[in-house]
Amino acid sequence: MAWSIYLIPALPIAYFYYVRNHSVLKISEALMPVLGEQRAQGGIGKLIDVLFIFGMLGGGATTLGIAAPLITQGAHELIGVPTGLSTQVVVLMICTLIFGYSAFVGLKKGIRALSNLNMWLSVALLTFVFLVGPTLFMLNTGLDALGRVLDNIFHMAAWTEPFSQFEQFPDTHFPQDWTIFYWAWWLVFAPSVGLFIARISRGRTIKTMVVGSIFFGTLGCFLFFMVLGNYGVYLQFSGELDVVHVLNEQGPTAAIFATLKTLPGSKLVILVYTVLALIFTATTFDSISYILAAVVQKEMDEEPARWNRLFWAFALSVMPITLMFLGGLDTLQTASVIGGVPLLVVALLLCISIVKAAHYDLRYQPTYEEKEIYIEEFPDDDPWTKEGDWDVSNLSEHGVSHDDKPHIEGDQGSHPSRL
Repeated sequence: MAWSIYLIPALPIAYFYYVRNHSVLKISEALMPVLGEQRAQGGIGKLIDVLFIFGMLGGGATTLGIAAPLITQGAHELIGVPTGLSTQVVVLMICTLIFGYSAFVGLKKGIRALSNLNMWLSVALLTFVFLVGPTLFMLNTGLDALGRVLDNIFHMAAWTEPFSQFEQFPDTHFPQDWTIFYWAWWLVFAPSVGLFIARISRGRTIKTMVVGSIFFGTLGCFLFFMVLGNYGVYLQFSGELDVVHVLNEQGPTAAIFATLKTLPGSKLVILVYTVLALIFTATTFDSISYILAAVVQKEMDEEPARWNRLFWAFALSVMPITLMFLGGLDTLQTASVIGGVPLLVVALLLCISIVKAAHYDLRYQPTYEEKEIYIEEFPDDDPWTKEGDWDVSNLSEHGVSHDDKPHIEGDQGSHPSRL
């Protein structure tokens, strides 16, 4: 579900940036087919861009605030540092320095290098736990869990616990703490992750971009749950570790590291896990600071200015530190939900926008029988550059039949639907 939400802004932004050669990476630019050029470049477009920036800051603050205790606990297990709020602030500043430097050196040398290191460390950790742990149990429960998710996904997504107000029904608070929180978090995170996906998708077709993001993104999450999650379940049911008791008494962070301690070579495993958490946090905020810099910059040829990237890298660390002092995780969750609400409307408009733009370009192409967008030259006046009202009847000005059935898939060069 998360990766589907991330693709909502990724597709229209990539399409307008690479296919239609717009020199900025802004949500308002991708909404031109819905808002019209005048409104997209006017007050409404600026408001949407501001909401987008605050949404990214809220989502980023939530992620960084949640990751800081995890990294702090890892450092505590390795070298005995205290786990208080002051240590978490120091950890946040270290993360800021790492992703600040990475954002400064750029996309290829910074984000790509850290992402590659993270990928191989993740593969090594999962492979180790999978081999030394209860391998067959992990496979069986992973397959069983996949079936249960597919069977119950619609029920769980729509479950709001409506009878919890009555005392004869238990109030688990699950929909608020999990379903609503994560949907809001994904929505808040969607512009930053979507823009990052768009930025690295040059030369790919729309189909490749969608299938690759959903498949590999979901696969990575599934493998982590199947291996690490099921290993914790095995420890609980076998009696080797009372994970539930540790979770209830000491919290989720302590439960994670108590689980890791049961593995052979636990010190090395905890070191790898802590480094992974640190780099994951750094690459996430590296991407966000990079995208924020690209969004606020008026025109961008290759990469946003270095001073711009550094400013947003350090600005991102201010909000989570403030929210942690104000109220901890509950405050962070509230910030994420509040930031995600206005982006829900923007997400729906982006869906309409990409369909309208691709639909129009497909009908404008010289050979309608092809299943790819093939445009040697764009029309002088798009429907949305006039009054902002998109109407299929405008296509008749270009000699296009209303009976043509469009298909969306791309190519490169003069085949502009290849991003």
